[in-house]
Amino acid sequence: MPPVGTGAVRLGIVGAGRAAVLHAMAAAHAPGVELVAVAGRDRERTESFARRAGSALTTIGGLAEITDLVVVATPSSSHRAVVEELGGGDGPVVLLERPAGDGADDTRLLASNHPRVGTAENLWWAPIVVTAADRIARFGSLNHLGVRVRAHEPPGGAAAASGAGRRGALAEPGASAVALALRLMGPRRPVTVSGARFRPGTDAPTSAAFAVDLDTGERVTIDAAWTDRTPSFDAQAAGPTGAVRVELLPEPHVEQNGRDVPSPAPAMGSDPPELERYGYVGQLMAAHRSVVRAGEAPLGIEVAVTVAGVLDAATRSAADGGAAVTIES
Repeated sequence: MPPVGTGAVRLGIVGAGRAAVLHAMAAAHAPGVELVAVAGRDRERTESFARRAGSALTTIGGLAEITDLVVVATPSSSHRAVVEELGGGDGPVVLLERPAGDGADDTRLLASNHPRVGTAENLWWAPIVVTAADRIARFGSLNHLGVRVRAHEPPGGAAAASGAGRRGALAEPGASAVALALRLMGPRRPVTVSGARFRPGTDAPTSAAFAVDLDTGERVTIDAAWTDRTPSFDAQAAGPTGAVRVELLPEPHVEQNGRDVPSPAPAMGSDPPELERYGYVGQLMAAHRSVVRAGEAPLGIEVAVTVAGVLDAATRSAADGGAAVTIES
């Protein structure tokens, strides 16, 4: 891979589904990032995606020769093979869409073998999440942090969602809830999971609720479920000086002590505005900075390892009647 220098970061995308389309759309609004090519296993879908995105079509291995940054938006079971085809630690910087890797052990293996592989967590750069995290950090300590999410069941049932066939709502939207909690808790580290309760469905759990104890002695609660109603996603934190609530769905906003907190307005004029509102543009801009300056991902895969570890511990806790389970790092 040629050095990036000070020019545009050349972006490649593996996959042709909804996440791949969102990243392609975001690239059009991220200064310094240029979508140059896409690749995928399904040639017909990938060809169609390339035409719509106005980019070249190549192989996964071909992306390694012409890109500086690749977003992998394919099922988690394919991630390790795709990373290898991209050259591993010697290829472009790689961002893996959630869930990164096929389970906690596979994610840890990716983390240990491929230092240039990172995690795609767009919400970490969403303006309202950045604002909420800043307000929560000012508390100093937490009395409580809770994340609650309700999402539609994946089309076609549990098996249709990447990673959800085994864990249902725990896998998604549960992983999204855990990732948001990690962003809002700052430098604190999850230590144990306890009190896990799953509501069984026909093929997989339809809801998952559990507590995560932190190395500071503080506690986070996660409540994730599938619903046939309007999706919702919010987090609430309480500290010595008040409370902060951030709502991602249905109406993105931040409140502190019951009053709305102004968040930065979309600056790049993205269409639709959700590309900025939910951090897709910000993530690529952060990737541009980190790739140019250090040749690394803006968010390390360690975040994905932690998310996978929490989900594993929640699964074991639920199987053991809610017992406390140590999170493996």
